[in-house]
Amino acid sequence: MKDKKTYKPLKTKTRTGSVIVALLLIVPIVFFCVFSFIDKDKDISKDENRALKQKPQFSVSALFNGKLTEEFNAYYSDQFPFRDFFVSVNLKVNKLLTQYGGKDDIVIVNGAGSDDFQGEAADNG
Repeated sequence: MKDKKTYKPLKTKTRTGSVIVALLLIVPIVFFCVFSFIDKDKDISKDENRALKQKPQFSVSALFNGKLTEEFNAYYSDQFPFRDFFVSVNLKVNKLLTQYGGKDDIVIVNGAGSDDFQGEAADNG
């Protein structure tokens, strides 16, 4: 009589696979953290035509009332590494998916209702 072969289920988790997944997550995070400390802060965004937030001043009272974390969040959102690249990619993807042209388009609002783009009443005069 022949021995019956026993089939083992495939291993879906291996040590090498786990290390690769961990590195794919950790390396970009470490890169952005290091680059954030090295990169020089920008004053203005030419693409958005506005001033960017600057690093907030530390104070104990601002730390405890939560104002420091709010200001730092706004600062980091404006000073994120490769922000201009990500904003342009986002604009291109939105343009591709929604047919929205971006800042170069002219939008003409016709009617006496509220303007959907500004939330203000349309001036028909």
